[in-house]
Amino acid sequence: MNKMNFGKRVREVRKKQDLTSEKLAEICEISPVYVRQIECSARTPSLLVFIKLCNGLYVSADYLLQESLKVQK
Repeated sequence: MNKMNFGKRVREVRKKQDLTSEKLAEICEISPVYVRQIECSARTPSLLVFIKLCNGLYVSADYLLQESLKVQK
């Protein structure tokens, strides 16, 4: 996983939805500090947190990981 692109995409989606990191943290049942660490690429979320982020932001996993996925053509 490209942590930098992942964190950037999480931040973009969160801001487009007009959510604060505190509100997203509340929705995902994690700490606001953890959300900010993910967004600045300091931490990689566990699978459970990744799923909570997808559900909390109403986006698909492939949307958040699109720079990391290799699709065969």
